[in-house]
Amino acid sequence: MTSAAAKRLILSAYPPEPESACGPAILLLNPDGSLCQGFPPGYKDPGPRGREDMEAGYANPANDFVSLYLRHERLFMGLLVFQMVVDILFIGISVHEANLSILQLFDLYRPAHSSREFIRSLFWFSIGLDSIYFVCYYSLGAVCVITDAFSAYSWFSNLVLLGVMMQVIFAYLNKFNLIVFFLRLAVYVYSQYMSNLSLAVANSL
Repeated sequence: MTSAAAKRLILSAYPPEPESACGPAILLLNPDGSLCQGFPPGYKDPGPRGREDMEAGYANPANDFVSLYLRHERLFMGLLVFQMVVDILFIGISVHEANLSILQLFDLYRPAHSSREFIRSLFWFSIGLDSIYFVCYYSLGAVCVITDAFSAYSWFSNLVLLGVMMQVIFAYLNKFNLIVFFLRLAVYVYSQYMSNLSLAVANSL
């Protein structure tokens, strides 16, 4: 068998892999810190991508930035779930120990000549306000996770900051909880990070 025939036999058994028409799209870092997407010659845009496509098709080294966002989104959602459990326990304990808390507040503010009915009304008002905030807080948090929108994260971070200030005010009603306070601070910092990250991802796609 000649060398040419042997070469044809080898090529028929092990055909070479065809070269791709072009490489994948890449993310480029500008000098100002922003990101842009670069396309090689011959690149064809596959069209709009949904959330399922992001999770299924972007898990490769060329798209680590989007994968990073999706990982942090899951961590953010886990933090919200943990905080929701803590908030439910805190509100439940506050309602269960309402009479004792009202009595303690009455003894605390007795020198100010505050009536027990006024203290009771103020206490239940704070419980109602906390419950309304609870619904708004976690509803907007769910919107952030579902939509991945920069505006949703921005509104949510402002709402978290309001909750942090509420905890400071609630300290005068003997309802300050250090765990809730630091959890809200942590969520505020994380929501700011997620807001910037979602904006960067939106600009890069």
